Amino acid sequence: MPKEIDKKRYTAVLIRQSDHKADTDHIFSREGQLKLVPYAVRLRKDETDEWVRIYDEGAGVSGQKRIDQRKKLNELYNDIKNGLVGSLVVMHEDRLFRDEYHTNDTTFIELLAKHDVQLYVYTDHRHYDCTKKGDRKHLLDKMIASREYLDDHVLGRMNGSQEAKALQGLFVGTNLGMGFVTKGKKKEQTILIYEPWAEKIRWMFKRFKELDDVYKLGHEIEGMAYLFPDPSADDFLTYTFKIHMTKVPGGFKPSCIETIKYMLSNLSYGGAVIYKGAIITWDSTRAIVDKDLALWAYHKLTGRDIEGNLLDGVEHRSLREGSAQAVLKYILRDPAGPLYVKVPDHPEYVRETLMKGRDPQGKLLRDVTFAIRAHLIDDIFLERIKALAIADQHIAQTIEASIKSLEEQHIEEAVSIEDQLVQVRLEIKKTLAFLHDKILTLTPKEKGDYNKSLAGLRDQEQQLLEAQEQAAQTDLKKDFQELEDLLADIPGRLDGTTMVRKQKLAKPISERFQTRSSSCKSSQYLPVMV
Repeated sequence: MPKEIDKKRYTAVLIRQSDHKADTDHIFSREGQLKLVPYAVRLRKDETDEWVRIYDEGAGVSGQKRIDQRKKLNELYNDIKNGLVGSLVVMHEDRLFRDEYHTNDTTFIELLAKHDVQLYVYTDHRHYDCTKKGDRKHLLDKMIASREYLDDHVLGRMNGSQEAKALQGLFVGTNLGMGFVTKGKKKEQTILIYEPWAEKIRWMFKRFKELDDVYKLGHEIEGMAYLFPDPSADDFLTYTFKIHMTKVPGGFKPSCIETIKYMLSNLSYGGAVIYKGAIITWDSTRAIVDKDLALWAYHKLTGRDIEGNLLDGVEHRSLREGSAQAVLKYILRDPAGPLYVKVPDHPEYVRETLMKGRDPQGKLLRDVTFAIRAHLIDDIFLERIKALAIADQHIAQTIEASIKSLEEQHIEEAVSIEDQLVQVRLEIKKTLAFLHDKILTLTPKEKGDYNKSLAGLRDQEQQLLEAQEQAAQTDLKKDFQELEDLLADIPGRLDGTTMVRKQKLAKPISERFQTRSSSCKSSQYLPVMV
C-alpha cells in the first residue's frame, strides 16, 4: 500500500515556466500550475491551504540550471533538508529538471529519499516514494526522457538545422543590426550588407574611438536630423529591412543612448556569426567594421571579454576624474530602481526615464524626472551614522556581526552545492570506470560522445567549485578591514575622511539596515532608514 501523505510537515507546490514572458504569453500553463494548490489540499484531505507552501519560480527559469542557480528551488531544497517539507507537488516531472548530465536529478532524488518526501505529479496523478528503488528508477527515467525530448526536438534537430543555416549566412529570425538586410524567399533569406547604412555604422565606430566617450557620440547623433537615410524605392523592393529605430523625416535615428551602446557592442558588425547568444564563428566577409575595432568597442562598453570574463585592469564603479560623486552613489534607490548621480560641481541624485510621447527628433538621452541635491540626503545620512556610533559604542562589532550574518545567509542559500558536487564527481568516476573497461570496444563516434560528456561533467564540477568559493567571499568583509581606523572613531574622523571611504562605510551600514528592515517586513529602501 502507498504511504499516506505526511500531514505533520508542509506540502510544497513547485511552479516553473521556462520561457521568458511565459506568465503572459502562456497564461493557461501558469493557471494550470496554480491549480496545484487546491490539488495539494485535496491530497492532504485538509479544509484550507494552511499547510501548503508555494515555491513559485515564475517565468524564464530554465530546468537546465543547477539547484543553487534557481532561488526558489534552492529554498525548497533547504526546507526539505531542514525537515519542514514532507511532500511535493508538481505539474510534470520536467518542472523539476531537464539536466543534460542528470546530476541535479540524482541529487534531488537522493534528497527526497533521505528525508522521506513523497512526490506527487498532477499529470496522470503519478506518485513517487523515493525510499523505494523502483520509484527512484521510474522518476529518473521520466527525467531522462524529458531531457531527451529537449535534445531531440529543441536543441537537436530544430536548433541544429537553425545553427547550420546561420553558418551559411542565412537569416534565422534573430535580431538583425542596422546595416544588414535580407534578400530571398522567406525560409532561405540571405543576410547582406546594405552599404548606405553600413557607412554610417563605420562612422559611429570610428567616431566612438576618436571621442572615447559614448555620451559625446550620443550628443552628436542627437543633433542630427537622422542617422540612417530612407532607402530608395528600388531598395525596398529588392531587400527586406529589419528596422528597430524611430522613424523621423528623411530616415531613422536611435531613441536613446542604450540603443547606441547596444549597436557599438554588437560583434556581428565585426564579422561574428551569433546564434542563441553565442559566437559560433567569425567571417570577415560579413564584417562591416574591422574585427579589432569591434572588439575594442565591446571591451570598452562591457568591461568583459567575449567569454563574459571581467577584463584585467577594469575597475567598475571607480571614482573617475571629473565624475559626479555622492556618499550613497550606487546604493540609493527607490521602487523604480537606482538613482544616479549627476552634475559634478553640485552633485544631484536623479531619476532618469524615457518620457512617453516625446518628440523622436528631440533629445536622445533620458529625461530627468526627479532630482534632489545629494548633500541634502548625504548630510542626514552621515549625521545619522555619527548618532548611531555615539549611541552604540560597539558599532564596529555590530557591523562585523552583520557582515558575518550576511556571509552565513549567502552560504545557506548555496547549501545544495556540496551535494551537487558529490553527484557530479560520482558521475565522472562512473564514466571513467566505464571507459577504462570498454575503451577497446567503442566506436570512434561513441568515444567522441563519452569524451564530450566527460568534458561537460568536468566543466560542471568547475562551475560548482567556483560557486562554492564565491559563497565564502564578500566585498563587505574587505571594506570592513579597510575601515577599521574610521570605525574606531566615527564621530571624530567621519567629516575629514575621503569620499571613497565614506562610500565604503555607507555600503556595510546600508546592508545592515536593509537586512534588518527586511526581517521586519518593512521597506527595504534606504530613505526609510535616514
